[in-house]
Amino acid sequence: MSSAATRALLVEQAGKIWRPAATSSDGARLSIGRTTDSDVPIDHPLVSREHATLELTAEGWWLTDLSSHHGTYVHGRRVSHLLLDGEVEVRLGDPESGAALHLSAPTAVHSPSTVVVRIGRAEDNTIVVADLEVDQHHAELVPDADRGCTGYLVTDLGSATGTFVDGAPVPRGGTARLPENGLLTVGRTHFTLRDGDLLERVDDGGVYVEARGLRTTAKARRGSDARTALLDDVSFTLGKGTLLAVLSPSRRGASALAAALSGARPAEGGEVLFDGRDLYGDYAELRHRIGRVPRDDPRRTPLPAPLTVRTALTYAARLRFPADTSGAERAQRVDEVIADLGLTGQTDVPVGSLSDGQRTLTSVGLELLTWPSLLVLEEPTAGLEPDEARSVVRVLRALADGGRTVVVTSSTPDLELDSWDRVLVLSPSGSVTYAGRPGELLTHVGERDLPSLFRTLERSPAGWPVPGERPPDSPALPPGRLPVWTQVLVLARRSLAVLAADHQRLAVLASLPLVLAVLARTVHTPLGLLVVLVVSAALLGAVTSVREVVVERRDYTRQRAVGLSPFAYLASKTAALGLVVTLQCLLLVALALAAHDLPETGVVLPWALPEIGLAVTGVAVASVCVGLAVSAAAPSIRWAAPTLALLLAGQLVLSGGLFPLGAHAPLEQLAWLAPPRWGLVMTAGTVHLPSLEPRAGFLDPLWTPSAHTWWLAAGINTALAIAASGLAYLLLRRREAD
Repeated sequence: MSSAATRALLVEQAGKIWRPAATSSDGARLSIGRTTDSDVPIDHPLVSREHATLELTAEGWWLTDLSSHHGTYVHGRRVSHLLLDGEVEVRLGDPESGAALHLSAPTAVHSPSTVVVRIGRAEDNTIVVADLEVDQHHAELVPDADRGCTGYLVTDLGSATGTFVDGAPVPRGGTARLPENGLLTVGRTHFTLRDGDLLERVDDGGVYVEARGLRTTAKARRGSDARTALLDDVSFTLGKGTLLAVLSPSRRGASALAAALSGARPAEGGEVLFDGRDLYGDYAELRHRIGRVPRDDPRRTPLPAPLTVRTALTYAARLRFPADTSGAERAQRVDEVIADLGLTGQTDVPVGSLSDGQRTLTSVGLELLTWPSLLVLEEPTAGLEPDEARSVVRVLRALADGGRTVVVTSSTPDLELDSWDRVLVLSPSGSVTYAGRPGELLTHVGERDLPSLFRTLERSPAGWPVPGERPPDSPALPPGRLPVWTQVLVLARRSLAVLAADHQRLAVLASLPLVLAVLARTVHTPLGLLVVLVVSAALLGAVTSVREVVVERRDYTRQRAVGLSPFAYLASKTAALGLVVTLQCLLLVALALAAHDLPETGVVLPWALPEIGLAVTGVAVASVCVGLAVSAAAPSIRWAAPTLALLLAGQLVLSGGLFPLGAHAPLEQLAWLAPPRWGLVMTAGTVHLPSLEPRAGFLDPLWTPSAHTWWLAAGINTALAIAASGLAYLLLRRREAD
């Protein structure tokens, strides 16, 4: 039901359609001209009598201009010879007013012979799409039963990466109508419905990008309503397989252009066309074809430093590909990316042991996993030694030579111009100073080298106050590619793998309960022992979690951009770290209470020791949630240590074991927010502390051995954990908005 990949062709002009036979052999030819003898006759004054031909070769269909008087134009440029790839609009005679000719060379033509057409990666589908971004059974099409309709009803079969009709997402598990000439997209494959046939085209790299009149402003300074221009009427075009360098002494301007081109932060004015489509309007679909690598310190990486390159990219692939992707398929794609990056020799090297340039390349590798057509990188060579910077540029050059469109920004004059296809220079005020070939740049601007060019630009006006409205919000982030609980499982496994690979941290976490148990053994009063246990649990939870979010902020931001759920991220952290502190607490309780006389039964369990272990573990898990909230709020990792010390001091004071809280009204109310307070209530009830504590005036009324009180304390401790998790979630979302 599908034609050979290079045989199919569809020619449209003024509502008329010409389709050569799908079985055409090499040498098949269509003539285009003004005469009626032409295979494709076009009655237009700017079209020559014999204007152009379409000829089939082993490579595909070639469009050739026959030295026409007014020329043949594609994307505003005159062409004489063009190999058709996908869909393209050709203007005959004039780039603006010439006759429009729509040419489509699909990968295949599908003529459905069944009522139900199913699309997916599995071999039992009607149309098989060999793409890891497509589910085994991705979407289903049935003819539209409405009278007079010639389209299909498209049903998404719960796909991870989504199904799109004319750029709009089909609700997961929902249905949308695909009209005649409509565009259906699954993964990197597009289907256009024409006369009942589905014309398939695979986006296998490379895209035509056009920026038109981009304008972006920002606050001139804090506390001021005046705005300064970052982008001012920026326009340029990029062909497929182009490597563009964006040079600007203003880092904010270069970053604004990168964000506008990738759709991460749309420009306030103007538009970006992605193969002729409105990037901002169809962002929900097109964003999957764009990879953005934000500026980062080369000594840091969004990938976990303890993991090897292969392991780190494998976990990233688990989050980006559908859940039904096999391990072998993921491994093959990871190996392909590693080879593209030139890191085959570093496959099993920990990310933290790589050179700065190699770490930069692994960051690029995150985006390459999903075959982006447009790759936008912000200052990937910043901070690198010259040799490593050249190595990074060589990899980017190879990616562009392979068909991708690559845009690189730089706010320092450290790039070598020879490697680039085109250069765009922005002034500090956001206007285009130069756009063209790199070899002509210095001559055009009258400078001897890039450093002198940057010095000249820096002496230009740094911007001016302009009336501006609030910058537009970023397009809504897409729903998670994977089901939330699948994301939780993948991320939890990755967190445990990172911990297992970090031998120094693992040793600290393993020895901590032993040290705390020894400390507990030195305490000889029942109340003092219980206080040590619950405060130690709070220490274990906080130490394990207080650095987690702030350390992984770059990784979270990158994963969030491809659909990671904040809930899944926090739930995975709670699950993984909760398992760690559970093991620590069980070891702590077992060692600290060995040989101690305990009641024969607990308050809610048949045994006292497991009940104490459950209470202490509950305090630790709640403290993990508190630590995650603190980590989400921390502006940098330097805040972790002092915040941890303050947190533990407060937990000790509010536990209720140092002095009667009832005599201090503010502290008694604050103690409700401290997990050790409720851990002490539960453990005190289990050991019947009122009968063991001689200081009768010091007894807390909640220390009674009552099942009701025990469950009340456990419920409040759980509520604190949920509240802390909710706060962490809000802090993550607030940082996204900022």
